[in-house]
Amino acid sequence: MTVAKVLPLKAAIFNTVASASGLTVFNHAPTDPPEEFIRIDGFSLVDDSTKNGERGRHSFLVHHFLRPGLSETHRGTARGTEKLAAIHAALMASTPVGGNLDHEEAGEGTDIDGATAHVWSRYSVIL
Repeated sequence: MTVAKVLPLKAAIFNTVASASGLTVFNHAPTDPPEEFIRIDGFSLVDDSTKNGERGRHSFLVHHFLRPGLSETHRGTARGTEKLAAIHAALMASTPVGGNLDHEEAGEGTDIDGATAHVWSRYSVIL
């Protein structure tokens, strides 16, 4: 059953992202975050089977945040794009829990504070 693969998938994604980024990786919005960090969230599971609910599309988001203290030195979204490129290469080379990832979309901008650089990518896998 695909639900049984949620936790192993999350662990595999987290380990791949942490290794590829070299940064602190969170699965939540930290209250006092470091100047530069990665957050993985938005995990969802949608039925993708034709009749028996045994296959599902698992989706998640990988975010890179760079707070104003480093943004000027590291070029903000350019730094995030660079970090996410390394993460993307590692994720696409992996087969977490036996599935191949699809890259669905990406974006960049500033966070809600108007100053923190924010770059993100959405991925999915059918298991």
